[in-house]
Amino acid sequence: MWNRMYCILSLFLSLMLVGACGDVTKSNGEFNRVSYSLYTTYLVDESSLTDVSLLTGYAQRINTSLTVSGASETEEPFKLLHQLSPDASINVFEDGFDVPDMTLKVTSPGEYTLETTKGDDVFDRIKLKFDVPASLDPIVWVRAEGAEDFTKSTSNTDVSVEVGDQVTFLPVPVDASGERLLGDLETEISLDNANLAVAVENIHGVYEQRVWSSSMPVSLIFVEEGTLVVTLKDVVNNVETNVNFTVSVPAS
Repeated sequence: MWNRMYCILSLFLSLMLVGACGDVTKSNGEFNRVSYSLYTTYLVDESSLTDVSLLTGYAQRINTSLTVSGASETEEPFKLLHQLSPDASINVFEDGFDVPDMTLKVTSPGEYTLETTKGDDVFDRIKLKFDVPASLDPIVWVRAEGAEDFTKSTSNTDVSVEVGDQVTFLPVPVDASGERLLGDLETEISLDNANLAVAVENIHGVYEQRVWSSSMPVSLIFVEEGTLVVTLKDVVNNVETNVNFTVSVPAS
């Protein structure tokens, strides 16, 4: 019965992630009992979690599930525990059904061993690499005024837009060799000519009692012509990148 429930749950989670876009990178542990995965809003060339590096300085969520082999070796996966060495921050989410998920946060680059334990025994384990970004590679999405969809800019450094266009950003952390690091990060945004664009509040729901909105992810609308430099900065790891905009007035 557990195997059937496990398969149904895995299918459901997979369909959810596919619908949300982005990418999932995963690996089974050394003993092939637990599958460890990490979701990113950007695509990753490598398919194995052990072949990539995760981003330092931020809590990174690791989702876990039993493999078919692991499901045959425990009837109580919710009692499995996790530990990370060398010692670092780990926060476990117990859902009471499957293997608990967790977030990991390390401040120093290097290799870490994540162990999933059953009592005093190691049930499975995986080695994870963490690194600091050398730079940010921004993906720039632009929606022309009146258009229904956003279009990905062919350049991530110099972008031509018109007054009324909307833009948003997906900064991707990369290492010194240009390989993408995996994980969530937060960026601060600054404009060298703030009169040319205004930040838009994202509306998620309108109700009689309130309006549900948020300022993240960042979205700008251009209101005047000119040149504008938008700086995206990862404050934790002290790296930043610039996107240069040339804003023109639409032809009559």
